Amino acid sequence: MMKIRVPILLLAILLGWLTRPAFAAYELNWNTVDGGGERSTGGNYTLEGSIGQHDAGTVNGGHYTLKGGFWITNSSVLIPSVELSVSTNVGTEAAITAITVISTASSAVTGEQTVNLAVTGVNTCDYNLSGTIITIADGQTTGIVTFTIVDDSDVEGTETATLTISSHSAGITLGSITTQNVSIIDNDSAPPTSSPPRPKPITRPLRIEIKGRGTGSVTSDPEGIDCSEEDEAVCKYTFPMNTEITLTPQAGPNSEFDHWSGDRDCSGGQFVLEQSWVGMLCIL
Repeated sequence: MMKIRVPILLLAILLGWLTRPAFAAYELNWNTVDGGGERSTGGNYTLEGSIGQHDAGTVNGGHYTLKGGFWITNSSVLIPSVELSVSTNVGTEAAITAITVISTASSAVTGEQTVNLAVTGVNTCDYNLSGTIITIADGQTTGIVTFTIVDDSDVEGTETATLTISSHSAGITLGSITTQNVSIIDNDSAPPTSSPPRPKPITRPLRIEIKGRGTGSVTSDPEGIDCSEEDEAVCKYTFPMNTEITLTPQAGPNSEFDHWSGDRDCSGGQFVLEQSWVGMLCIL
């Protein structure tokens, strides 16, 4: 003989319904058991229903939440974070170093995503930047631009350029590394300090030499030269620069003045001591 077993809970519900007064109002308790349905997807989100889950309260675990019979995925897990890196942190003007600047996402992005790139700490004439926006293409994890050092002629020493990403698009977030420093080594140096020029002399010497067998004297205007002694063969005097000088020869007894010789301009007995001369020699 086959026995039919009725679940106690179902039996209690039926008995309660049979014994409920005809005039009593119906109630739907909020603690109900529902079927969650099927999967629904859209963009970065997936909604998966569960069968026979209580819709009262919320259950959390890891990155997921069970609420109202549906598993809800934490959206922050699905959005990639982006960090900044460079191919090298040191470059030189001499090598005109080209540095690759890289934005790397933690996972492939959905749709084209961008970050802005700014450079501070150096003048804009110290580098060339291929772009101020770094783009990561749909389905990719990296985007790049190029930072190229300029070989200028300024004496600057070693400088530091700071590269920073910001202003990200909606499909990504910024990670913990958003800046990179690049040292720029200069190849210019200050010219050597030259010694101050020696002061130019402000005087020039005039020398008189008496040759021949005769006797006589030589005087100058302005005064300075006075070769009047019969036994004085050479005499000299130092005059201020650019002085206009007139030499007057006077022959002694039984002698006569013949002509001037020596440096140029002595022949006339009148000249000016010029800057370019070391001195003047006049011979009579």
